Amino acid sequence: MKLLIIFGLISNLLTCVAAQADDTKSDPLSFQSCETEKVAFCRDQRGLAENAACLIKHDLNLSNKCKQDLERFIELRKQAANRGGGALGSFGGLNAFGPPIPILSYDGRYSPGNKLTSFTENRAAISAPIYKAEKDTVSLSLSGSYLHLGDSLTIDSGRSLPIDLYRMEVGGQYFRQLSNRKNWGLRTSVGYAGDKPFKNAKDITYSLNANYGFPGSENGYWVLSVFFANNSPLINYVPIPGFFYLYKTATFTGIFGIPILSLQWTPVYPWSFSLSFFGPIVQSEIAYGNIEKFQFFTGFYWTRQNYIPVSRDNDKDRLTIKEMKTALGFRMPLWSGVSAEIQGGRVFNRSLSVGSGFLNRNSSSAVVNADWVATWGLKARF
Repeated sequence: MKLLIIFGLISNLLTCVAAQADDTKSDPLSFQSCETEKVAFCRDQRGLAENAACLIKHDLNLSNKCKQDLERFIELRKQAANRGGGALGSFGGLNAFGPPIPILSYDGRYSPGNKLTSFTENRAAISAPIYKAEKDTVSLSLSGSYLHLGDSLTIDSGRSLPIDLYRMEVGGQYFRQLSNRKNWGLRTSVGYAGDKPFKNAKDITYSLNANYGFPGSENGYWVLSVFFANNSPLINYVPIPGFFYLYKTATFTGIFGIPILSLQWTPVYPWSFSLSFFGPIVQSEIAYGNIEKFQFFTGFYWTRQNYIPVSRDNDKDRLTIKEMKTALGFRMPLWSGVSAEIQGGRVFNRSLSVGSGFLNRNSSSAVVNADWVATWGLKARF
Protein backbone atom coordinates (compact mmCIF):
# COMPACT_ATOMS: atom_id res chain seq x y z
CA MET A 1 0.00 0.00 0.00
CA LYS A 2 1.37 3.40 -0.92
CA LEU A 3 2.63 5.88 1.61
CA LEU A 4 0.10 8.76 1.77
CA ILE A 5 1.50 12.13 2.68
CA ILE A 6 -1.05 14.32 4.43
CA PHE A 7 -0.33 17.56 2.63
CA GLY A 8 -3.11 19.62 4.24
CA LEU A 9 -2.67 23.37 4.26
CA ILE A 10 1.01 23.98 4.92
CA SER A 11 2.84 26.70 6.74
CA ASN A 12 4.46 29.72 5.15
CA LEU A 13 7.86 28.36 6.05
CA LEU A 14 7.33 25.04 4.28
CA THR A 15 6.19 26.76 1.12
CA CYS A 16 9.08 29.21 1.17
CA VAL A 17 11.64 26.44 1.54
CA ALA A 18 9.95 23.84 -0.60
CA ALA A 19 8.09 25.24 -3.56
CA GLN A 20 9.85 24.62 -6.85
CA ALA A 21 13.34 24.70 -5.37
CA ASP A 22 16.15 24.82 -7.87
CA ASP A 23 18.29 22.38 -5.94
CA THR A 24 16.56 20.11 -3.42
CA LYS A 25 19.89 18.62 -2.33
CA SER A 26 20.80 21.91 -0.68
CA ASP A 27 17.36 22.52 0.83
CA PRO A 28 17.26 22.02 4.61
CA LEU A 29 13.87 20.34 4.24
CA SER A 30 14.93 18.06 1.39
CA PHE A 31 14.92 14.33 2.07
CA GLN A 32 18.64 13.96 2.74
CA SER A 33 18.17 10.41 4.04
CA CYS A 34 16.57 9.45 0.73
CA GLU A 35 19.39 10.39 -1.65
CA THR A 36 19.83 6.81 -2.90
CA GLU A 37 16.09 6.43 -3.50
CA LYS A 38 15.84 9.83 -5.21
CA VAL A 39 18.64 8.88 -7.61
CA ALA A 40 17.08 5.49 -8.29
CA PHE A 41 13.42 6.54 -8.67
CA CYS A 42 13.07 10.33 -8.74
CA ARG A 43 15.97 11.62 -10.80
CA ASP A 44 13.74 13.92 -12.90
CA GLN A 45 11.86 15.49 -9.95
CA ARG A 46 13.03 18.98 -8.92
CA GLY A 47 10.84 20.42 -6.18
CA LEU A 48 10.41 19.16 -2.63
CA ALA A 49 6.72 18.33 -3.10
CA GLU A 50 7.47 16.56 -6.37
CA ASN A 51 10.20 14.49 -4.68
CA ALA A 52 7.82 13.61 -1.85
CA ALA A 53 5.11 12.46 -4.25
CA CYS A 54 7.64 10.39 -6.19
CA LEU A 55 9.04 8.72 -3.05
CA ILE A 56 5.50 7.91 -1.92
CA LYS A 57 4.96 5.88 -5.08
CA HIS A 58 8.00 3.75 -4.24
CA ASP A 59 7.38 3.32 -0.49
CA LEU A 60 8.08 -0.43 -0.61
CA ASN A 61 11.64 0.33 -1.72
CA LEU A 62 12.40 3.01 0.91
CA SER A 63 14.81 2.53 3.78
CA ASN A 64 13.66 3.11 7.35
CA LYS A 65 15.77 6.28 7.52
CA CYS A 66 14.08 7.61 4.41
CA LYS A 67 10.64 6.80 5.84
CA GLN A 68 11.57 8.65 9.05
CA ASP A 69 12.58 11.67 6.99
CA LEU A 70 9.21 11.63 5.24
CA GLU A 71 7.46 11.10 8.59
CA ARG A 72 8.92 14.32 10.01
CA PHE A 73 7.93 16.21 6.87
CA ILE A 74 4.38 14.85 7.06
CA GLU A 75 3.99 15.72 10.75
CA LEU A 76 5.39 19.21 10.26
CA ARG A 77 2.88 19.96 7.53
CA LYS A 78 0.02 18.32 9.40
CA GLN A 79 0.66 20.31 12.57
CA ALA A 80 0.80 23.51 10.55
CA ALA A 81 -2.63 22.62 9.18
CA ASN A 82 -4.37 21.62 12.41
CA ARG A 83 -4.80 25.03 13.97
CA GLY A 84 -7.91 26.17 15.76
CA GLY A 85 -9.76 28.26 13.26
CA GLY A 86 -10.30 28.51 9.57
CA ALA A 87 -8.88 26.14 7.02
CA LEU A 88 -7.04 29.01 5.37
CA GLY A 89 -6.18 30.67 8.66
CA SER A 90 -4.37 27.56 9.69
CA PHE A 91 -2.74 29.11 12.73
CA GLY A 92 -6.17 30.12 14.00
CA GLY A 93 -6.01 33.31 11.99
CA LEU A 94 -2.40 33.46 10.80
CA ASN A 95 -3.00 32.43 7.21
CA ALA A 96 -0.88 29.72 5.62
CA PHE A 97 0.13 28.94 2.07
CA GLY A 98 -1.57 26.06 0.29
CA PRO A 99 0.28 23.09 -1.20
CA PRO A 100 1.34 22.97 -4.87
CA ILE A 101 -1.19 20.19 -5.60
CA PRO A 102 -5.02 20.02 -5.30
CA ILE A 103 -6.14 19.02 -1.79
CA LEU A 104 -9.64 18.28 -0.45
CA SER A 105 -10.21 17.72 3.27
CA TYR A 106 -13.07 17.14 5.70
CA ASP A 107 -12.97 17.06 9.50
CA GLY A 108 -15.69 16.49 12.07
CA ARG A 109 -15.99 16.20 15.82
CA TYR A 110 -18.71 15.47 18.34
CA SER A 111 -19.00 15.71 22.11
CA PRO A 112 -22.19 14.25 23.63
CA GLY A 113 -22.17 16.05 26.99
CA ASN A 114 -25.50 17.31 28.24
CA LYS A 115 -27.75 20.04 26.91
CA LEU A 116 -25.24 22.74 27.85
CA THR A 117 -21.94 21.06 27.02
CA SER A 118 -22.55 19.08 23.81
CA PHE A 119 -21.20 20.33 20.49
CA THR A 120 -20.92 19.26 16.86
CA GLU A 121 -18.47 20.70 14.34
CA ASN A 122 -17.85 20.04 10.65
CA ARG A 123 -15.15 21.56 8.42
CA ALA A 124 -14.33 21.26 4.73
CA ALA A 125 -11.61 22.87 2.61
CA ILE A 126 -10.17 22.72 -0.88
CA SER A 127 -6.94 24.24 -2.19
CA ALA A 128 -5.46 24.03 -5.68
CA PRO A 129 -2.83 25.75 -7.84
CA ILE A 130 -4.28 27.59 -10.83
CA TYR A 131 -0.96 28.60 -12.41
CA LYS A 132 2.51 27.06 -12.19
CA ALA A 133 5.65 28.16 -14.00
CA GLU A 134 9.33 27.53 -13.43
CA LYS A 135 9.61 30.29 -10.83
CA ASP A 136 6.01 31.28 -10.02
CA THR A 137 2.98 29.62 -8.42
CA VAL A 138 -0.53 31.04 -8.00
CA SER A 139 -3.12 29.15 -5.91
CA LEU A 140 -6.67 29.59 -4.66
CA SER A 141 -8.38 28.10 -1.61
CA LEU A 142 -11.90 27.81 -0.24
CA SER A 143 -13.07 26.64 3.17
CA GLY A 144 -16.08 26.52 5.46
CA SER A 145 -17.12 25.22 8.87
CA TYR A 146 -20.19 24.98 11.10
CA LEU A 147 -20.11 24.69 14.91
CA HIS A 148 -23.29 23.93 16.86
CA LEU A 149 -23.36 24.22 20.65
CA GLY A 150 -25.94 22.23 22.62
CA ASP A 151 -27.50 25.30 24.19
CA SER A 152 -26.82 28.98 24.71
CA LEU A 153 -24.33 29.73 27.48
CA THR A 154 -24.44 32.83 29.64
CA ILE A 155 -21.12 34.53 30.38
CA ASP A 156 -20.45 36.26 33.71
CA SER A 157 -21.53 39.64 32.31
CA GLY A 158 -25.03 38.20 31.90
CA ARG A 159 -24.89 38.01 28.12
CA SER A 160 -26.15 34.91 26.27
CA LEU A 161 -23.91 33.47 23.57
CA PRO A 162 -25.06 32.18 20.15
CA ILE A 163 -25.33 28.42 19.64
CA ASP A 164 -24.56 28.36 15.89
CA LEU A 165 -21.24 29.66 14.56
CA TYR A 166 -20.15 29.72 10.91
CA ARG A 167 -16.85 30.23 9.13
CA MET A 168 -16.36 30.80 5.39
CA GLU A 169 -13.19 31.93 3.66
CA VAL A 170 -11.61 32.33 0.24
CA GLY A 171 -7.94 33.02 -0.29
CA GLY A 172 -5.28 33.54 -2.91
CA GLN A 173 -1.52 33.28 -2.84
CA TYR A 174 1.49 34.09 -5.00
CA PHE A 175 4.94 32.55 -4.59
CA ARG A 176 8.12 33.59 -6.42
CA GLN A 177 11.35 31.58 -6.45
CA LEU A 178 14.48 33.72 -6.68
CA SER A 179 18.10 32.79 -7.35
CA ASN A 180 20.36 31.23 -4.70
CA ARG A 181 17.36 29.57 -3.00
CA LYS A 182 15.86 32.91 -1.98
CA ASN A 183 12.14 33.50 -2.41
CA TRP A 184 9.22 35.68 -1.46
CA GLY A 185 5.46 35.27 -1.27
CA LEU A 186 2.15 37.02 -0.63
CA ARG A 187 -1.01 35.51 0.79
CA THR A 188 -4.41 37.13 1.39
CA SER A 189 -7.80 35.88 2.52
CA VAL A 190 -11.27 37.29 3.05
CA GLY A 191 -14.32 35.67 4.63
CA TYR A 192 -16.63 35.51 7.59
CA ALA A 193 -16.52 34.01 11.09
CA GLY A 194 -19.57 34.61 13.26
CA ASP A 195 -23.15 33.74 14.15
CA LYS A 196 -25.07 35.47 11.32
CA PRO A 197 -23.24 35.10 8.00
CA PHE A 198 -22.55 38.34 6.13
CA LYS A 199 -25.22 40.35 7.95
CA ASN A 200 -22.85 43.30 8.44
CA ALA A 201 -20.06 44.34 6.11
CA LYS A 202 -17.94 45.38 9.11
CA ASP A 203 -17.90 41.74 10.29
CA ILE A 204 -15.95 40.47 7.27
CA THR A 205 -12.62 38.91 8.21
CA TYR A 206 -9.44 39.56 6.26
CA SER A 207 -5.73 38.85 6.47
CA LEU A 208 -2.52 39.56 4.58
CA ASN A 209 0.84 37.88 4.92
CA ALA A 210 4.17 38.63 3.23
CA ASN A 211 7.44 36.75 3.68
CA TYR A 212 10.97 36.48 2.40
CA GLY A 213 13.17 33.37 2.72
CA PHE A 214 16.93 32.89 2.36
CA PRO A 215 19.45 30.15 3.22
CA GLY A 216 21.42 30.20 6.46
CA SER A 217 24.06 27.67 7.42
CA GLU A 218 24.48 24.34 5.66
CA ASN A 219 21.51 22.81 7.53
CA GLY A 220 19.51 25.96 8.12
CA TYR A 221 17.08 28.34 6.45
CA TRP A 222 15.67 31.74 7.48
CA VAL A 223 12.23 33.22 6.81
CA LEU A 224 11.15 36.78 7.67
CA SER A 225 7.44 37.63 7.63
CA VAL A 226 4.83 40.29 8.38
CA PHE A 227 1.24 39.33 9.16
CA PHE A 228 -1.87 41.52 9.49
CA ALA A 229 -5.45 40.41 10.28
CA ASN A 230 -8.63 41.49 12.04
CA ASN A 231 -9.38 38.05 13.55
CA SER A 232 -6.09 36.62 14.84
CA PRO A 233 -5.33 34.65 18.04
CA LEU A 234 -2.58 37.17 18.80
CA ILE A 235 -3.23 40.86 18.03
CA ASN A 236 -5.88 42.27 15.70
CA TYR A 237 -5.39 45.32 13.45
CA VAL A 238 -1.65 45.45 14.18
CA PRO A 239 1.09 44.19 11.79
CA ILE A 240 2.88 41.26 13.44
CA PRO A 241 6.52 40.75 12.40
CA GLY A 242 7.94 37.25 12.63
CA PHE A 243 11.04 35.25 11.93
CA PHE A 244 11.74 31.52 11.68
CA TYR A 245 14.89 29.44 11.49
CA LEU A 246 14.74 25.86 10.29
CA TYR A 247 17.41 23.34 11.30
CA LYS A 248 17.55 19.68 10.33
CA THR A 249 19.62 16.58 11.16
CA ALA A 250 19.21 12.91 10.22
CA THR A 251 16.57 12.34 12.94
CA PHE A 252 15.40 15.84 13.89
CA THR A 253 13.65 18.77 12.21
CA GLY A 254 13.14 22.00 14.15
CA ILE A 255 11.60 25.39 13.43
CA PHE A 256 12.63 28.06 15.93
CA GLY A 257 11.22 31.57 15.91
CA ILE A 258 8.39 33.95 16.74
CA PRO A 259 5.51 33.13 16.91
CA ILE A 260 6.40 29.53 15.98
CA LEU A 261 8.24 26.63 17.57
CA SER A 262 7.97 23.19 15.98
CA LEU A 263 10.04 20.08 16.84
CA GLN A 264 9.87 16.73 15.01
CA TRP A 265 12.02 13.85 16.27
CA THR A 266 12.23 10.27 14.93
CA PRO A 267 14.97 8.64 17.05
CA VAL A 268 14.15 4.97 16.27
CA TYR A 269 11.90 3.69 13.51
CA PRO A 270 8.85 3.50 13.74
CA TRP A 271 8.60 5.88 16.75
CA SER A 272 8.03 9.63 16.23
CA PHE A 273 7.65 12.55 18.63
CA SER A 274 6.39 16.04 17.82
CA LEU A 275 5.71 19.30 19.63
CA SER A 276 4.59 22.63 18.18
CA PHE A 277 3.64 26.06 19.48
CA PHE A 278 1.94 28.51 17.13
CA GLY A 279 1.36 31.55 19.30
CA PRO A 280 -1.13 30.44 22.01
CA ILE A 281 -1.90 27.14 20.25
CA VAL A 282 -0.12 23.90 21.21
CA GLN A 283 -0.04 20.43 19.65
CA SER A 284 2.06 17.43 20.71
CA GLU A 285 2.00 13.78 19.66
CA ILE A 286 3.73 10.47 20.27
CA ALA A 287 3.16 8.05 17.37
CA TYR A 288 4.08 4.43 16.64
CA GLY A 289 3.69 2.59 13.37
CA ASN A 290 4.15 2.87 9.64
CA ILE A 291 2.16 5.82 8.39
CA GLU A 292 1.90 4.16 4.98
CA LYS A 293 0.06 1.24 6.60
CA PHE A 294 -1.30 1.96 10.09
CA GLN A 295 -0.18 4.33 12.83
CA PHE A 296 -1.30 4.70 16.46
CA PHE A 297 -0.80 7.98 18.30
CA THR A 298 -1.59 9.80 21.52
CA GLY A 299 -1.59 13.55 21.82
CA PHE A 300 -2.21 16.71 23.80
CA TYR A 301 -3.79 19.73 22.07
CA TRP A 302 -4.53 23.29 23.24
CA THR A 303 -6.62 25.21 20.71
CA ARG A 304 -8.59 28.43 20.35
CA GLN A 305 -11.05 29.73 17.77
CA ASN A 306 -12.06 33.37 17.27
CA TYR A 307 -15.44 34.53 15.96
CA ILE A 308 -17.00 37.97 15.45
CA PRO A 309 -20.54 38.00 16.95
CA VAL A 310 -23.06 40.36 15.34
CA SER A 311 -24.22 41.58 18.75
CA ARG A 312 -21.25 43.08 20.61
CA ASP A 313 -20.52 46.20 22.65
CA ASN A 314 -17.27 47.01 20.87
CA ASP A 315 -16.44 46.44 17.20
CA LYS A 316 -13.13 44.93 18.32
CA ASP A 317 -14.80 42.34 20.59
CA ARG A 318 -14.28 38.69 19.64
CA LEU A 319 -15.95 35.49 20.82
CA THR A 320 -13.10 33.14 21.73
CA ILE A 321 -13.48 29.40 22.34
CA LYS A 322 -10.56 27.76 24.16
CA GLU A 323 -10.06 24.13 25.12
CA MET A 324 -7.48 21.49 25.92
CA LYS A 325 -7.70 17.89 24.73
CA THR A 326 -5.95 14.57 25.30
CA ALA A 327 -6.68 11.81 22.81
CA LEU A 328 -5.82 8.38 21.44
CA GLY A 329 -6.22 7.64 17.77
CA PHE A 330 -5.01 6.06 14.57
CA ARG A 331 -4.45 7.12 10.98
CA MET A 332 -4.28 4.99 7.85
CA PRO A 333 -4.57 5.16 4.05
CA LEU A 334 -7.90 4.06 2.59
CA TRP A 335 -6.99 4.02 -1.09
CA SER A 336 -4.64 5.84 -3.41
CA GLY A 337 -4.59 9.52 -2.51
CA VAL A 338 -7.04 9.29 0.40
CA SER A 339 -6.20 8.95 4.10
CA ALA A 340 -8.31 8.80 7.27
CA GLU A 341 -7.78 9.69 10.91
CA ILE A 342 -9.95 8.89 13.96
CA GLN A 343 -9.48 10.12 17.54
CA GLY A 344 -11.22 9.69 20.86
CA GLY A 345 -10.40 11.57 24.03
CA ARG A 346 -11.27 14.08 26.70
CA VAL A 347 -11.73 17.86 26.38
CA PHE A 348 -11.16 20.02 29.45
CA ASN A 349 -10.28 23.57 30.55
CA ARG A 350 -12.96 24.77 28.17
CA SER A 351 -14.24 28.32 28.13
CA LEU A 352 -16.09 30.79 25.94
CA SER A 353 -15.33 34.49 26.34
CA VAL A 354 -16.16 37.81 24.72
CA GLY A 355 -13.73 40.72 24.82
CA SER A 356 -11.01 42.65 23.03
CA GLY A 357 -7.33 43.35 23.45
CA PHE A 358 -4.21 41.19 23.24
CA LEU A 359 -5.20 37.49 23.31
CA ASN A 360 -8.73 38.64 24.21
CA ARG A 361 -7.73 39.09 27.86
CA ASN A 362 -10.18 41.92 28.63
CA SER A 363 -13.19 39.63 28.52
CA SER A 364 -16.10 38.08 30.38
CA SER A 365 -16.44 34.33 30.08
CA ALA A 366 -18.26 31.11 30.85
CA VAL A 367 -16.52 27.87 31.86
CA VAL A 368 -17.70 24.60 30.28
CA ASN A 369 -17.33 21.26 32.07
CA ALA A 370 -14.94 18.58 30.78
CA ASP A 371 -16.40 15.90 28.52
CA TRP A 372 -15.60 13.12 26.05
CA VAL A 373 -15.03 13.91 22.38
CA ALA A 374 -14.66 11.98 19.10
CA THR A 375 -13.03 13.43 15.97
CA TRP A 376 -12.61 12.09 12.45
CA GLY A 377 -11.13 13.30 9.20
CA LEU A 378 -10.55 12.51 5.54
CA LYS A 379 -7.94 14.06 3.23
CA ALA A 380 -7.59 13.51 -0.49
CA ARG A 381 -4.89 14.69 -2.88
CA PHE A 382 -5.23 14.66 -6.66
